[in-house]
Amino acid sequence: MRTPRVLVCGDFSSLTLPHSRQCAAALAEVGCDVQNVDTEDRRRKLPEMLKRWSKSLAKRFGLKQRLSDYYVSRELAVRNDRVWRAFELHQPELVLVIRGNALDPVMLARMQQRGASVVGWWIKDVRRLQNLVNDVPHYDAYYCIHSNLCSDRMRYLPAWNLDRERYYPAEVSDHRYDVVFVGIWNPKRQTYLDRLAGYNLGIVGPGWSTRTLTSNPALARHVVKNTMHGEELTRFYQSARIVININQWDPGEATGTTLRVVDVPACGALLLTEYSADLEDLFVLEQEISAFASPGEMQEKVDYFLAHEAERDRIARAGLLRVLDLPTPRDRMERLLSEIYPSDMP
Repeated sequence: MRTPRVLVCGDFSSLTLPHSRQCAAALAEVGCDVQNVDTEDRRRKLPEMLKRWSKSLAKRFGLKQRLSDYYVSRELAVRNDRVWRAFELHQPELVLVIRGNALDPVMLARMQQRGASVVGWWIKDVRRLQNLVNDVPHYDAYYCIHSNLCSDRMRYLPAWNLDRERYYPAEVSDHRYDVVFVGIWNPKRQTYLDRLAGYNLGIVGPGWSTRTLTSNPALARHVVKNTMHGEELTRFYQSARIVININQWDPGEATGTTLRVVDVPACGALLLTEYSADLEDLFVLEQEISAFASPGEMQEKVDYFLAHEAERDRIARAGLLRVLDLPTPRDRMERLLSEIYPSDMP
């Protein structure tokens, strides 16, 4: 298998989002010469509170859209400058863009003219679907985590994988929480979790402390931390009888799953997740994990599994055994390399 010089462009700043790190480490593991560039480096961005204040002020004078456009163009310029500098320094044969933020198509074309293969992997939700559509023509190959959006020009490559070093079951679980949730706040997710405000609940994720303080103080008191990663996150999953997963996107618009659908069963906890058609490629539903399609169904299943410990533990054990057979980050990167360089495969 060919092991090229690779530049991985992705979010390396956030310790709570390990995907880019996993890809870079897996490419190095198979023998590639790997360099990373952070497309999410926040050191050169304005503080979020200052940005919100300036947008509020601009709105009063009818300049909100102009200011928003300025922030977008400024961050794009910073990002492209950082990526191009890394490209010129390392001269990669393959540029892998873990797609969250955009890169300039003109810059991508310059990379291709210099002999590099440019590959994109869309791992975000579909709220910015037009960005995804616009991206594809500028890449030599493009991957997406939403199977229903894929075509001849865009291949299906799910983001989930088994990271054995990060996630593993506890020898003895203390079950400090009946239910936990990990993820950034959004209105949809709060609609679901509002139903669990009276439960022994733990919430971790940006935005929950401030967003729920006035809208639902009973839910706000369950917020444990804004961020959690590494061993602490693993222990948090292990401490729960049930771990809830709620997608940011509408499953009616796009399939796809998050990393959490594998991470949670790997920790030995019962995963209760929002339904997506892609889940059925991974698990036998209601035997290895459980799924829901509405806030009411989620609450009903929480009540059921809290009252039926033996069944809850049986499904959690089956989920753990299932994920132990799933692809690892190395498997994902070996597949990607074999498709980009098919003539170099043995």
